[in-house]
Amino acid sequence: MSEVNGRDFRLVRTVSDVLPLYEGAGEANVRCGAELELCFFDPVTLRPMNSAQNEQLRALAPFDVHQEPGADTLEVLSAPQTLDDGRRVLAEIGEKAAFLTGTARSLGLKRCYFEFLPHVRPETLLADVVAAPRYQAFFVPVRPDMADIAAYFVQSKSAQISVSYSDLDHMLANVRRLYCLAPFLFMLCDNSPPFMNGDPAPVNHLPGMALRSALGNRGGIPPYLFTAATGEDYVRAHIEHVLRGPMFAYYDCNGSLVRLPDGQFTSFESLRFEGLNTAANYFLAESTLWPDVKIAALRDDSGNVNGHRFEARMFGSGSHQTATALAIVGGLACLPAFAGSVERLLKEYGFACDQPAATRGLLGDSYHAARMHGGRFFDVPFGLGRMRDFAERFGDILEDAYSAHPLGEAIAPALRICRTGRNDAAASRRHFRDLPSVLDFLANSPEEALAMGSCADVLLSDVEASRWKVPGKAAN
Repeated sequence: MSEVNGRDFRLVRTVSDVLPLYEGAGEANVRCGAELELCFFDPVTLRPMNSAQNEQLRALAPFDVHQEPGADTLEVLSAPQTLDDGRRVLAEIGEKAAFLTGTARSLGLKRCYFEFLPHVRPETLLADVVAAPRYQAFFVPVRPDMADIAAYFVQSKSAQISVSYSDLDHMLANVRRLYCLAPFLFMLCDNSPPFMNGDPAPVNHLPGMALRSALGNRGGIPPYLFTAATGEDYVRAHIEHVLRGPMFAYYDCNGSLVRLPDGQFTSFESLRFEGLNTAANYFLAESTLWPDVKIAALRDDSGNVNGHRFEARMFGSGSHQTATALAIVGGLACLPAFAGSVERLLKEYGFACDQPAATRGLLGDSYHAARMHGGRFFDVPFGLGRMRDFAERFGDILEDAYSAHPLGEAIAPALRICRTGRNDAAASRRHFRDLPSVLDFLANSPEEALAMGSCADVLLSDVEASRWKVPGKAAN
């Protein structure tokens, strides 16, 4: 979740006051960066990492580590690079994740292989929110009318890819493509465990999508995606959304964060009557919008906003997800031939990226089919066809685009998933029959299971065959 400089007292009176901050970086300055959220737990007690352990692990890192609201989670980030230097992004994320994993071991902790701990309910995590003022104001205690939002923030871990776009039309073209692809991308990178909240019944939906549905008009697909004709139209509508959207906290005249009482909201527009229409409150309001493709601020070393990026947020946390997401999101932004081939494939499935209004209903249906897949995973409708067929053709396009690219080796897991229909979540369901077997794996599996770069279909089979026998494994 983005940090905001609460003492930015510049006034924001009109759309024009902030519009220049969205203009883009120029064609020569397009860069891609990654963020990855990691979950830790005690392998003996199976309890999630607590706030004290969170602070201790974070303090031992010789690099910047971000906190999330739940104490079990830490986030590592990469510096932005050109797509041709994408291996540097992956190396940085991999090295930082490996450092935290190794250091956690010395503290008696272990990184969770899955996106979240399958036996821990959100109420447990919300009882131990980290001490950061922002998260304390948001979630301590949890407002009853924001319980689902709070649950999303402590339970859904993800990988995110940011792109500093060249100009507003470049941004809009990429946002449109990513939204049309979103149900497929959620499925491709799902690494949820087979069980959730300690419930013995198997998970038969896509948790990352289901948890996000609680965000309402703060998340999902913004309605102006379907009406904006140009990139500037899109950004103006986004700014208006920020100005008028409900706020549950704000910065006062001293730069201190104020939490509103349960059930009460304000808006940036309303704050102007108190003289609090400051840049700090504008960017706070913007930071509490969490759509699947977010327009997010770029900040200088002093924490002041000096531009914007788009951030694709529909990727689970796991071994291959950062590489898969970088290749796809970065490729769509930086490889015109790849983007064109993907757009043509999407059009065959009913998604005309340049005519989003015509695809609104079809996209909504595809979101629902992926979210509530009922254990069928890729065997669900996608647009005018079937996601499994789309995935196979998408894999061919992806392989062709990266055949001579430095990131070519990084797409192997994505290609395997596209061609088998077994994402990480589906593979884990083949290996684990019940919740005790999953917990036994989490507690006792070798650290190699956490290495970056493999998909679960390969990794779980290799671990089982050589070093690990999963109790109660279902017969194939």
